[in-house]
Amino acid sequence: KHANEQYFFRFTDTNAAAAAAVPTALDTLTPDQQLLIFKRFADAMTGVPRKDRRYHLRQYKKVFLGKHGVDWLVDNVASVTTREGAVAVGQLMLRRGVFHHVADDHEFGDNEFFYRFYDDEKQQPSRAARPKTAPRARDDM
Repeated sequence: KHANEQYFFRFTDTNAAAAAAVPTALDTLTPDQQLLIFKRFADAMTGVPRKDRRYHLRQYKKVFLGKHGVDWLVDNVASVTTREGAVAVGQLMLRRGVFHHVADDHEFGDNEFFYRFYDDEKQQPSRAARPKTAPRARDDM
């Protein structure tokens, strides 16, 4: 089974907001076909490339730039022929929980913002998610 499979099951469930956001390029695709695109996009080996990046002295692990996500979609999905269509597909994936902006401040776009897959985030817990350890007692008496 695919490592991301638990997250991808919710893609077959559509709601009004997500259905309204589906770009014309995806209108003819079944939910299973959309799911396949989402899985391919998120695949660590063949999907959109990600790497560790720095911004303002802070390191962000396993992220990709919005413009690289757009490039990947245009190059690898036959039904996505324009950068605008790729942005619409990326926004749909963002809304469906495939990935998010690292600070949750922006929608997906053809830009240089950092985005991270939720599965990659689970593998590298943030400082806030790490368990706190109690200070060690000094033993110098």
